[in-house]
Amino acid sequence: MHAANLVVDGEKMSKSRGNFFTLRDLAARGYDMRVVRYHLLSVHYRKPLNFTFDGLAQSQAALARLDDLALRLGQFERAQTSGAGDLAAKARERLQGMLEDLDHDLNTAGALGHLFELVRETHTALDSGRFGTEDLEVVREVLRAFGRIFGIEPGQRTDLAEEIEDLIRRRTEARSRRNFAEADRIRDDLLERGIVLEDTPQGVRWKRKSA
Repeated sequence: MHAANLVVDGEKMSKSRGNFFTLRDLAARGYDMRVVRYHLLSVHYRKPLNFTFDGLAQSQAALARLDDLALRLGQFERAQTSGAGDLAAKARERLQGMLEDLDHDLNTAGALGHLFELVRETHTALDSGRFGTEDLEVVREVLRAFGRIFGIEPGQRTDLAEEIEDLIRRRTEARSRRNFAEADRIRDDLLERGIVLEDTPQGVRWKRKSA
């Protein structure tokens, strides 16, 4: 397979221009290599990819959405919720759509479109309480398929997740002691870091603040 050219800020990469970056350069800037891999796979291989840091930031945000969903599914499982849902059939359709697009000249961009439709639908189902154990199993199956095919495992930011879960636990304990000032301080601290807390009947959930 021969992929189309990779360009930087709309210009051909050239040593004389100095407009190229190595993986070491990107790692030194703090970028997760999963984000770089995702970014390179987000465009069809026959189309040129214009590499910009804005584009890399968009890929970082997209991968964060997948990480957040994987972590939220873990929260659902740990809560041992057994609600009834109807998302499993739709998730299987999204998986089939992903595979069909990949079979059609390795259309990675089209496959990702199906995946993120499922991300949106899953959050909607979780928010409404219409999400069950079968839904959990099938959505995870789709995420595992994405991980196997793209070589990117969603939900690997466990260090961040554990820190946030610990702060949520401390906030819950503060509220139970009626120490609302401390609970508000923890919530505001997380908000400054871009983490929004939502109190739901199923417990406290968190998500990244929209840009």
